[in-house]
Amino acid sequence: MGLVPLSVVAAAPEASSLFPAGGQVGQEVTVTVGGNVKPWPVTVWSDDPKLVVTADKKEGAVTIKIGAEVEPGVHWLRFSNTDGTSPPRPFVVGTVAELTEKEPNNDLPASQPLAQLPITVNGKLGAAGDLDTYVVELKQGQTLVADVKADRPLGSPVDMIMQLADPTGFVLAQNNDDVGLDPRITFTAARTGPHHVRVYGYSSTPSSSIGFGGGENFIYRLTVTTGPLVDFGYPMAIERGANRTAVLCGPNVTDAIRNLKLPTIGKEAMLRVAHKQAAGAAEVRVVDLPTSVEQEPNDLSKPQAVALPVVVSGRCDQSGDVDAFVFEAKKNQRFVAKVEARSLGFPTDPVLMLYDDQGMLIQTLDDTAQNRDCELAVAIRADGKYRLVMRDLYRAGSPRHAYLLSLSIDEPDYSLTLGATEYTLAQGKTLEIPVTVDRRAGFAGEIELTVRGLPEGVKLEANKSAAKGDTAKSVKLKLSGATKPFSGPLEIVGRSTGDKPLERTATIPLANRIAAWSQVWLTVTK
Repeated sequence: MGLVPLSVVAAAPEASSLFPAGGQVGQEVTVTVGGNVKPWPVTVWSDDPKLVVTADKKEGAVTIKIGAEVEPGVHWLRFSNTDGTSPPRPFVVGTVAELTEKEPNNDLPASQPLAQLPITVNGKLGAAGDLDTYVVELKQGQTLVADVKADRPLGSPVDMIMQLADPTGFVLAQNNDDVGLDPRITFTAARTGPHHVRVYGYSSTPSSSIGFGGGENFIYRLTVTTGPLVDFGYPMAIERGANRTAVLCGPNVTDAIRNLKLPTIGKEAMLRVAHKQAAGAAEVRVVDLPTSVEQEPNDLSKPQAVALPVVVSGRCDQSGDVDAFVFEAKKNQRFVAKVEARSLGFPTDPVLMLYDDQGMLIQTLDDTAQNRDCELAVAIRADGKYRLVMRDLYRAGSPRHAYLLSLSIDEPDYSLTLGATEYTLAQGKTLEIPVTVDRRAGFAGEIELTVRGLPEGVKLEANKSAAKGDTAKSVKLKLSGATKPFSGPLEIVGRSTGDKPLERTATIPLANRIAAWSQVWLTVTK
């Protein structure tokens, strides 16, 4: 969103935090931008034109008008000046009423009342040792859901802990890490009366000190409800162009709102899923491959047949659940199985096992490097049928023990990866943008790279990745010729030569986003 002209400054805005970090659909919220954002005002871009952001007269404050048609879920903002732009910062659009934490609320007698549920509280552990406490009235038999968003998706540097206590301080329930590092409590009240929700946390950055953390960027969103809360959408991946229905999964979600028809899919890398009668929202990945959903029974004796390639959404619904898939492969093909679970915020610790048609175990894989998710790659020794088994390492199971399993025969292909989401080019100078080229399964084609959205006059040099040599795995794109100030998004795209050209967009992983980020921001300075 364009704002007012900017003056010359010495550095790009940091925009290290936003508080509050979200707001309700259809409402207007004033947000404080943390970090160095001088001089004021800055220009703000949002990923949805219906999410309108304007700078206030007060330094460091912006007003965000959340249009009634804005999709609930995580949105992304950038803060720019004439010297650069901040990385994308998350702003969460919710479906329920919101309020801001009020201090002091450190102990039970000072608990901040949450008079009407559902509610989302925007809070901050403002100093080391800070504890925030809230009180809600429950009736016997009501199921309370208290959900914290901090590490995911806000990127707050805090490992939160949440407790539910009775008026005497007796802890009825406690949770540390339910969705990544973020806690969630689902509790059915045994008696009518006040119940206290307490949150606090440690710094998520390891250090030699032991103690509760706090700071200006220890920001969280606490949603408290006795109604439905959307946790995730199922399936977790859908094929581009497919007409599909997502199932909303989460505590207290009823059949009346469970099924959600998804819109037509264009170029989006993911879709947001939510319901106006439920708190919370989730994201479903959009893929360019066939997709499937795991169907029970599908243990080792009755494996589910799949054709490769395929992306399978599955769950270990019960303790000891084992999900098996059978497929055909040929000698010398390279079979690849990749499973995602912990990286998506699920408690599943996946283990993959590959068997041949005679029931002989070929390979077992638990973790890949330091990642509890894993990727198995095996050279097929003979034509035939093979079975891939997925289970939890500890044989745990629940409706939240979900996973996303990608199965394929590795074909010659490539991908492009960037090291940053924003770059700065000075007028009269040259900017180098390193692009990493990952060639797979013997891909040996030449790749020509282009930059879409370049400002007038800016030229692109050194834009080819040869099949061999220094540029085969890495290319430094050179931009030059800028004569005018510019600030805006670009896209770096590769296209291979040959009879079957492959076009791939350069991306960079973005923390707590299920799909990689492809937008590059370029600032041209004087």
